[in-house]
Parts: sequence; C-alpha cells; structure tokens
Amino acid sequence: RGILLGSGFVGGEGLLGVGIALVAVAKSRRPDGIGTEWLGSEAAAMLFGAAAFAVFIAWFFRMVKGKD
Repeated sequence: RGILLGSGFVGGEGLLGVGIALVAVAKSRRPDGIGTEWLGSEAAAMLFGAAAFAVFIAWFFRMVKGKD
C-alpha cells in the first residue's frame, strides 16, 4: 500500500510538472509562482516549507507503518 501511495505521489508530481511546462510554453514565459511575500520573509517561507515537509513525512510514516 505504501508503494502504491508513493508511486501516486511521484506520478502526480510528474503530471503537474508537465502541466506547468505547458502553461509556460503557451504564455512564452516562466510561471510567476506563488511567491514568499505572504509569509513576510524568505526565512519564514523556508521554515514553513520545512515544517510542512516534516508533517507530510510523519503522516506518510504513520500511514505505512500503522497498517502492520
């Protein structure tokens, strides 16, 4: 089950990357992105990203190990 979930995340990320590339080609420029201004500083954005990643890893670990 964990392998299937991980494969889905990898496949979904690949499809999202292709979609972003198609938008960039259609507009003939790079996408703007969401930016970091809404968090105040770049350091806060990095901490927010690291915390979100840690929460995701903890959830993924519980999902995979909790089923045994």
